Amino acid sequence: MRQWFMALVLVAVAGLVGFAEDKKDDKKEDTPSFSEMRGEFLKKFRGADNEEARTAALKEFGPKFLAYAQQNPTNKEAFGAVMFAIQIGAISKNDQITKQAIGLLKKDHLGNPEIKNALPLLDRFLGAESGPFMKELMEKGGSDEIRATACSNLIESLEAKLARATGEEADKIKKEMADLRKIGVEKYKMKDLFVGAPLPDLKSEDLDGKAVKLSDYKGKVVVLDIWATWCGPCRAMIPHERELVKRLKDKPFALISVSFDDEKETLTKFLKEEPMPWVHWYNGRKGQIGEQLNIRFFPTIFVLDAKGVIRYKGVRGEAMDKAVDTLLAEMEAEKGK
Repeated sequence: MRQWFMALVLVAVAGLVGFAEDKKDDKKEDTPSFSEMRGEFLKKFRGADNEEARTAALKEFGPKFLAYAQQNPTNKEAFGAVMFAIQIGAISKNDQITKQAIGLLKKDHLGNPEIKNALPLLDRFLGAESGPFMKELMEKGGSDEIRATACSNLIESLEAKLARATGEEADKIKKEMADLRKIGVEKYKMKDLFVGAPLPDLKSEDLDGKAVKLSDYKGKVVVLDIWATWCGPCRAMIPHERELVKRLKDKPFALISVSFDDEKETLTKFLKEEPMPWVHWYNGRKGQIGEQLNIRFFPTIFVLDAKGVIRYKGVRGEAMDKAVDTLLAEMEAEKGK
């Protein structure tokens, strides 16, 4: 539970709901503003020195944020109050608060442009409600960009299910994904970066500054690993990736790690201390690959077949092994025909 507490604090500190302080509340004079309420909550929450005190703060302020959002539906700060109520309801397992907050979000805020920045958080905290909410947002969202993001979230959740599905269930998921991709791409101009789509022909430079491109690796199974040296989960993958590359050294396979470190020198110094004997590209934090692939977190993993089509995403460890071995077996089967 501790990690959820920290997530709440970090989101609040990041200013997710701080955008709205340019307008006075539609409130009675004797009630606190959202900003005042938020400050009071964070003071109690951060100042708590044990789990019991933190739980008490959540129990006290969940209903307060919800009530504020109900009483001030047209005020811009109401969206922030709804977001706090959703988080608190999910963290404290108060289904009533969560359900009411989601209802307010649907009733008053589907057209709010700020909802786009909150979608990753909503996807995380809404649980089973996330899918239905994203579908409603696709229909009623205020802009094509928001609707495309909701569509993207739906497809990504299906990709996760597809990785575990087989037979008829897998076929059903693939069809649903294909339908959503068609809607997203044709109607909302969404980038098609999902399982079943060809990855764009990325261009970058290697550690010697030489121009490189992804199409040079057509005919091979490719694991594209978007990472940075400061990313703990990325570094944790290195031993396994080292073993994978060693095992497949004579196969039509390539592992390409694309660094988003601020400085190339940071990467080259790291590689001298931590052997990573495979292909390395340097993109940098502001390089074009980040925008091309909508990179939102690290590591981001794409596994491509010999034609450059995305076949798996986000796989690590044994799941990565299985994905690569499956695609290599497909190549062998194609040769035998």
